[in-house]
Amino acid sequence: MSAPAISVAEPAIRLAAGEQIEWDREADVVVIGFGGAGACAALEAQAQGAEVLILDRFDGGGATAYSGGIIYAGGTSVQAREGVRDDADTMQRYLESELGDAISPEALRRFCQGSRGDIDWLAGLGMPFTGQVFTDKAHYPPYSSSLYYSGNEKQYKQATGTPAAPRGHRAIGTGFTGYVFFDVLRKAVERAAIPVLTHSPAKRLILDADGAVVGVEIAPVAPSAADEHRRLYQSVTPHKPLRPAEQDRAISACRALEQSNEAPRIRIRARRGVVIAAGGYVFNLEKLREAQPFLAAHHHAVVRLGSIGDDGSGIELGQSAAGAVGMLDNVFLNRSIAPPDALIKGIAVNAHGERFLNEDAYTGNLGLAIARQPEGRAWLIMDRKHMRHAIWQCLSARRAEFKTIYAPTLLNIAGGGTRVGASIKGLARRIHVAPEALAASVAAYNDAARAGHDPLGKLAEHLQPIQGGPYFAVNLSVTNRLSFSKMFTLSGLRVDEESGAVLGDDGRPVTGLFAAGRSAVGLCSVGYISGMSLADGVFSGRRAGRHAAMPDRT
Repeated sequence: MSAPAISVAEPAIRLAAGEQIEWDREADVVVIGFGGAGACAALEAQAQGAEVLILDRFDGGGATAYSGGIIYAGGTSVQAREGVRDDADTMQRYLESELGDAISPEALRRFCQGSRGDIDWLAGLGMPFTGQVFTDKAHYPPYSSSLYYSGNEKQYKQATGTPAAPRGHRAIGTGFTGYVFFDVLRKAVERAAIPVLTHSPAKRLILDADGAVVGVEIAPVAPSAADEHRRLYQSVTPHKPLRPAEQDRAISACRALEQSNEAPRIRIRARRGVVIAAGGYVFNLEKLREAQPFLAAHHHAVVRLGSIGDDGSGIELGQSAAGAVGMLDNVFLNRSIAPPDALIKGIAVNAHGERFLNEDAYTGNLGLAIARQPEGRAWLIMDRKHMRHAIWQCLSARRAEFKTIYAPTLLNIAGGGTRVGASIKGLARRIHVAPEALAASVAAYNDAARAGHDPLGKLAEHLQPIQGGPYFAVNLSVTNRLSFSKMFTLSGLRVDEESGAVLGDDGRPVTGLFAAGRSAVGLCSVGYISGMSLADGVFSGRRAGRHAAMPDRT
């Protein structure tokens, strides 16, 4: 069957001059999407004195609830508690090397300077940043940790001498704790008595004769179908990554259910503004084919990080009001090597037998680098000693962390196409790589390891010669579904960096319309490190809510 791809957005309703419309409900600020960014926007708007209403296509949570629960911040009270010295200036210098030019230096500085306040604000809501600091290499820290190096901070220090600091702040809990992060926000919304209309897809924006956004039309799911609607939503989760065909069927069934069980539509007036915080488009295959055709062609081999709601509907709603989009071809693609950290001692090579990146690079850098290799193919070359140690590290992991962190690694080693050779050249023939090329790459790496300096920037502490067969090649290819490469989209509607107002093609704000989170161009629309998605959701959500609440519409 063909993969589902259609969003639920429809063309805007455009009122003629003097035309009146019958509103079913009103609020100062209407927030579309009850995930992390939407919750932050709603809480901030209410704090500014606005009456707020939240709309969600499902029950809330979105991609935030499925995330790792990591938020990136510097100079924070959590760092100070753990004896970590850091400040906004050092953080900004590092992020300038990672995030590219998605936003201006001034906007990045506002984020860095405000990140301490965002952490304190979240902690005040009850966010449990109560764990320890973790200083080793890992794509996700131990469950007892609330602070770790979530990017390439150590590599940046080695290259520039700039002090490194762990800035990934994790909500404490078991497993990937996005559910903890969102639950804190949900409870804060409940305490604030902000109403939430669930199972209420936003279908159309309503514009006045001048093009200003004055309301939203929703198409609630009939109450009799709400349980099935919820079940279909819950069946599409990145935590069940080996069922892509089932996910596609569930997405199609969900869309059909919404169409066949639509309750009477409701028109809601937004007296001050509408905030779109409805996620990205990772589950919209049409948009993904336009942006990343190779990844779209192999979408069944990657884990799409998000929910059914990440189908581009929010972005298309903004476009229907003449909002402009930007950088839609940018995505995050994760491929982790560690943990277990013994695997970092190997080298990653492409189909030509050549290294292409330091193996201890941030997982997002590694994933995109693999995707850029011929046919998206890559192998991790290991010797006997370090392969045995890696397997031991997996098998001896604590039970609580085994399933989510170490079991996938073992599954890929056992079933992902791992090859074994008595010699490096013999291994090369098993993976259809030129033997001389692979032997030359291993020899050059071994020389670098003995010298203690890697031309590709691998940390000196991770450099050890590859020697002593048999030798192993672990399949890192994007097309290998057991490599568990993870993907989500990074951009959306263009927004004003001061206010979060959606911009048109002419660069002028669309009156009454704001966007936040993955529905908008933001901090990490070009480059990404773990924690930046939630950090951007909090930063951009609070910004949009604050400005949408301003009572200055004429």
